[in-house]
Amino acid sequence: MDSKLFQGLEHTGFDIAVAWDYRQMPQQLEFAEPYQEVCVLAWSLGVLAAQEIVPLLGKKVGRCIAVAGTPWPVDDERGIPSAIFYGTLDNLDARNLAKFQRRMCGSAAAYQDFLSRASSRSIEDLREELAALGELAKAPSHCLGIWLSLLPKMAYTP
Repeated sequence: MDSKLFQGLEHTGFDIAVAWDYRQMPQQLEFAEPYQEVCVLAWSLGVLAAQEIVPLLGKKVGRCIAVAGTPWPVDDERGIPSAIFYGTLDNLDARNLAKFQRRMCGSAAAYQDFLSRASSRSIEDLREELAALGELAKAPSHCLGIWLSLLPKMAYTP
């Protein structure tokens, strides 16, 4: 994904920043310096990435919300079974990506809405990012505090 999916996302009293492309994790987050409080909303594999980013925010973090994700994304008991994750990585192509996205959306209407805002990143970019997240998932979890989980499985709703 990229920031295009979240264009138009607004919440009164909040500024919204979108983090994506997890091939390299940031070492600092200058954009957060002027803020007294930061709320982290992470979706899917972004929950794993957020585990790396939250410590950089320190005491500014007011809430962490996980949507259809887990701090253990590649885990046979708490996340995506390893065989499925690495099978997806090994076989990622345009056709398999489209099938995944269609299942993620749950309906034809939601899928069409999703496509109108979907990323235009290349399959190779997505494969590299997925591989980087797979490597990150091998490290011990830095699960910090309590994540409020909103959905039992990944779902996209417009």
